[in-house]
Amino acid sequence: MTIPQASTELAELMGFIHQMKADFDAGKFQDWREFAEPVREWYTEERLQTIDDVVMGWEKMASHLNQQTLIHVTAALVGLLGLPEYQALSDDDKNLAMWIVLYHDVAKVPLPDKRDSTHGFRSAATCGAGIMGAEWVDPVEPLRLYMWHGTLTNARVYSNKERDYVQDNHRLPEIMDGIDELFGGRDSPAGLIICGILFHMSLNVVDAWPQANPLTDGQIKACITPRLLPLLKTMMLSDNRAWGLFRPELQQSETEQLYREFKRVAKLIGAIEPKPPQ
Repeated sequence: MTIPQASTELAELMGFIHQMKADFDAGKFQDWREFAEPVREWYTEERLQTIDDVVMGWEKMASHLNQQTLIHVTAALVGLLGLPEYQALSDDDKNLAMWIVLYHDVAKVPLPDKRDSTHGFRSAATCGAGIMGAEWVDPVEPLRLYMWHGTLTNARVYSNKERDYVQDNHRLPEIMDGIDELFGGRDSPAGLIICGILFHMSLNVVDAWPQANPLTDGQIKACITPRLLPLLKTMMLSDNRAWGLFRPELQQSETEQLYREFKRVAKLIGAIEPKPPQ
């Protein structure tokens, strides 16, 4: 079975994202307030429900903290379109990258002045359920999916350092086995989407914002494949670009830090890391 085109399944949303990018490139937004205004106007209840019918969890994600995550994900989609790394992908991989960004924060629950350090795992679980429900992959025994979803959703451990729960990377062997069993393998189209979401909070790519529980080098070797690497890099670049949308000097610095980490990861897993675009 194949992954449908996001541009077809979410044609109205994709049209809005392209228009927002054109307006951003034309200098129509000077700050977050100006960017957020058309975002809040466009996402009516009807449109949110229509998107949620395709991207499980979108409507709930949009309801948190004055739509903070909805605005961020919209910015990440705008940023994605402008990335040279995105433009360099094949058409099929562009589609996978789009689904990864669409789903990456669907289970995030932001709180004032507090990070949600386990939302990468929970969002991947929601995405897996959405993929299975939409029949993008062959159906499996519902109990097996339920068990995998529960394992991933509850894969958290309390960190005294963070004074909060963080993702429990010790559960990754059974999580990855589940992806292989349920979704056709971690390098299948569905597996790549899920893994791109699963690990977007798992690598230290920005010095000022270290991850709460990043993967060890051994876990990187066991879980991140050369096939996933360019998609994960594109995901994390779009995420960082969104946060620095109106701070180009910060965006440039953080992009350089991300390049360095992905160069290290590529060497670690024996992948060929293309040179950063000029």
